[in-house]
Amino acid sequence: MAAKLAFAYAVSPKTRKSNVLEVLAELQALPQHKWIPIEEMQASPQATATPRQADWMATQVAKRIEGVEISFEPVVQEEKAEA
Repeated sequence: MAAKLAFAYAVSPKTRKSNVLEVLAELQALPQHKWIPIEEMQASPQATATPRQADWMATQVAKRIEGVEISFEPVVQEEKAEA
């Protein structure tokens, strides 16, 4: 299994962000999709997921909401300098 990464996400158009989060929350309610980090996504513009999970969420949003996209960009973590 791939390691989970922190992703910054953006919804286009921005006015549809609540619709996107509603769709993802509905999917998370299904037993096989408990991994969707909806609480994290509602609290901040970030999501912790594997690259495959991020791609899957983007595909589901595009399928379920016409004209709306969600994109995920990995957040670069600065490594702590060793003393």
